[in-house]
Amino acid sequence: MRYKILIIDDTEKDIQRIRNILTIVLPDMKHTYGTAWCTNPDKCNSLYSYDIYIIDIHMQTGTYGFELAKNINVVSPDASIIFCTNYDNLVFDSWRIDALFFVRKNHLKNDLMDAMIKFESQLPEEEWIDVMENHNPIRLPVFRIVYIEAYRNNLTIHMLDHATHEIYDSLKHFLSREECSDFVQISRSIAINFNYIKDITGSTVNIYHNIYLPVSRRRLSSVRECFLTRRK
Repeated sequence: MRYKILIIDDTEKDIQRIRNILTIVLPDMKHTYGTAWCTNPDKCNSLYSYDIYIIDIHMQTGTYGFELAKNINVVSPDASIIFCTNYDNLVFDSWRIDALFFVRKNHLKNDLMDAMIKFESQLPEEEWIDVMENHNPIRLPVFRIVYIEAYRNNLTIHMLDHATHEIYDSLKHFLSREECSDFVQISRSIAINFNYIKDITGSTVNIYHNIYLPVSRRRLSSVRECFLTRRK
C-alpha cells in the first residue's frame, strides 16, 4: 500500500533535513510512501488529502502548528499527525491534540523512525481483492474502497485517494465475495464500506470526504440498524 506524507515547515532547511532522513527511514518500512512539502499550508494544493502530516509547531504565527493539526483532525479524521519541533517542552501541549507522535528535531532520525513504526503498527490488516479492469488483472485493497456504483454489469469502484476503477461485474456477485463483508448495499446500485460511514441523517448517508448518498426506502431500516450496531 502507498501512503502520502506532507511535510509542513516554514524553514526550507528543516524541510530538507526531514526529507533526507525520510529517504533513510522509509525504505525499511513495510509500505511505500510518497512525500510532498510546503512552507505555507494556506497555499498548499489538496491540503487535506494526505495520510500523514509532519508539522512544525512554531511557524511564523507562533504555535500555528497546533491550530493546523486541529483543522486536519476535523476534515481528515483518519490522517495521522506527527509534530516536529526544536522545543521539547511543547510535548505536553501536543497531548491535548489527537496526534500520532512528537518528533524532536535534535533527535530527528530516531524519532522519525519510531513515528513511522508506530504508524504502521496501527494500520488495519488489509485484505485484497482481485478484479479485471480493461481485461487486465489488478489487486485492490478492500479497506481503501469507499463505495461502489453499479450500472447493469459494470461497476465503478471509488477509492479513498479519489481514484476510480471500472470493472465488469455485477454488484451482487462482487458483494458475495468473502473479502467484502464490511460493505452494505444502500440502494439497487450503490454499496458502501461501513468503515467510511460518518452518519445517517433521514434517508441520506454521509460518508468520507463529505459525500452524501441516498438510501432506498426499502433498505433504510436495515442500514440504520447495522450502522447503530457497529457504532456501539
